[in-house]
Amino acid sequence: MQFTNEWGERCLFYDKELEFLCSFLEKCHISVSFVKENELLNLGNKEVSIGSIAEKIEDETVYYLAGLFDCKYLFFRLPEHRGENGLLIGPYLTNEVEEKNIIEWSDKHGLDAKKQKSLKEFYASLPILYEYGVAFTVLETFWETIWKKKNFKNVDINQVHSAELIAKIQTSPFSGENSSAQMKVMEKRYKFENDMMDAVSNGQIHKIEAIFTGFSDVFFEKRVADQLRNLKNYAIIMNTLLRKAAEKGGVHPIYINSVSSAYAFKIENASSNMALRNLMAEMFRDYCRLVRKHTMKNFSAPVQKAIVCIDTDLSADLSLNRLASLQNLNPSYLSSLFKKETGTTITEFVNNRRIKYAINLLETTKIQIQTVAQYSGIEDVNYFIRLFKRFTGVTPKQYRQNLFNNQT
Repeated sequence: MQFTNEWGERCLFYDKELEFLCSFLEKCHISVSFVKENELLNLGNKEVSIGSIAEKIEDETVYYLAGLFDCKYLFFRLPEHRGENGLLIGPYLTNEVEEKNIIEWSDKHGLDAKKQKSLKEFYASLPILYEYGVAFTVLETFWETIWKKKNFKNVDINQVHSAELIAKIQTSPFSGENSSAQMKVMEKRYKFENDMMDAVSNGQIHKIEAIFTGFSDVFFEKRVADQLRNLKNYAIIMNTLLRKAAEKGGVHPIYINSVSSAYAFKIENASSNMALRNLMAEMFRDYCRLVRKHTMKNFSAPVQKAIVCIDTDLSADLSLNRLASLQNLNPSYLSSLFKKETGTTITEFVNNRRIKYAINLLETTKIQIQTVAQYSGIEDVNYFIRLFKRFTGVTPKQYRQNLFNNQT
């Protein structure tokens, strides 16, 4: 995208906003281009010019161009733009396109199997923008900025021309095993997986919207006839990829295994495609949270091992001497290294973990306070009560009572 004129000067009062919008859409896998109103555009069904699809192209107006199976584009004029006077966004979808709909439509219009595959690959390559999602919120904000108003005109234009679309597909060069359409889908799939793994490795849960824009069960390779089974198979692959990404993010396998095992069970018990898509998005979030909570990539090996020992069994002997002896280290050395890297002593770290676990038991069970103390690794209940109050400001009994009062 060029944001300067022929003299290298920035020429729009909203340059930065426009640059941000284009960058954002690119990260969401959404095509965006500058166009002229008399320029011929291939809108998936025929070549038309923007100026020919409406009686009059007006300023401060968003034009929604619709095609087959809800394939859509957006067009709007850019104020004070020199040379190229509009922005075209798309193609994109606003709803999932089911494979059976494409097959039935193709069969009705006499498309052979190869052309059906080409059409499916085209839809698999399109991003999905939900009308109440982040992408439309960003667009709304951009329009309000460049037009300096909150209310603007929206025009829907139906551009479905089945005859032209059929002819275009029938003569399409994109067929066969080496088609560019297939390559595009495969490249998108690998980019999706790489972006997903990078985000998880860094605990970047905020990237969920951009990464999952365009997620579709049509998008994935079909290995068996059962569509639900295909999606389950891919969810299993995703679970493996996310597990490796979390490990790369510095999370010890002991933490990863519990999340991975839980999702393996959930995947197999999912009963619909929609449930699986939602499950995969939630799995992404959970692995990101796991990295945020348990990453140890900035800790040395002795500190990592000490933390794993602590989290593995809070009821065990977690004294400095024992944790040092497990690694054949000098207690003073481990104590100094632990404080330097974590910012707290081993004793405080252990106590913090034990009180957090005790809070979880108080919130989720009805066991006695003394039993909570024992499960948390503290045999002396009086010491447990004092320690709990030091961390939370209230006794365990008061904490549970406050919880009960808030629920009623």
